[in-house]
Amino acid sequence: MTRTITVRGRGFTPARPTEAFLSLEVAAVRPTSAEAFAEAAERQAALDAWRVGADDPARLEACRLAAADAEGRATVFAQALGLRRSSVLRVVEVGSSDLGREGPGPVSFGPIDAEPERPGTAEVSAAVDVAFELEARV
Repeated sequence: MTRTITVRGRGFTPARPTEAFLSLEVAAVRPTSAEAFAEAAERQAALDAWRVGADDPARLEACRLAAADAEGRATVFAQALGLRRSSVLRVVEVGSSDLGREGPGPVSFGPIDAEPERPGTAEVSAAVDVAFELEARV
């Protein structure tokens, strides 16, 4: 009987947004229509600055961190069980969508009140399930 352990590794890395993809409605209530339109336009401009492109290196970094996290978790669990982590049997990427588009993982965003010339930061995340073979310690 082969002993295995499957762990979920997670990786998070900050990134500067590089594209916008939104499907939101922005509204504002002010004393005059001009003030309301100005406020809504300002909110929309802030929203337009929050997206990390699919080819951004931060995405691969988040994947690397997730894999390293999985490896570390498996090693700790194996040691706690008196075993040794051995070869990788299976790797499955988790959450392979980003706001409805294909990609390595979801993106979460910082506060929306950033100034247009200084966009906020986004956090790119990735998760991976990795199954490792376990062996008795020698």
